[in-house]
Amino acid sequence: MVSLSIVKFTNYCVSHSVKEGDLVIQKVNLMISKRLKKNEICARHSSSEFALLMKYNNEEAFKIRLEELVKALETVDPVHKFAFHAGVDLLPPWRDKNDKIVRRK
Repeated sequence: MVSLSIVKFTNYCVSHSVKEGDLVIQKVNLMISKRLKKNEICARHSSSEFALLMKYNNEEAFKIRLEELVKALETVDPVHKFAFHAGVDLLPPWRDKNDKIVRRK
């Protein structure tokens, strides 16, 4: 589970406009959606924060994937440099009493 937020997004909206801010949000959403794999989801849950559910098999590979996503998002606007904060909570697979992986619902 990833919580992704645009740093100082409110300042951008104040300096430009809410309409321009909405365009940035749409671009960010599109960029995230294009990089998600099958059965992964993204939702915007506040003005500049997104929640992502992403699958991983290897923590290091996931870290690299997330860093590449953030790096791509930083170029969402050719004129302005945006920064992002990402909080991650790795959810290990659920296992039954026989140590068999149980599918999450």
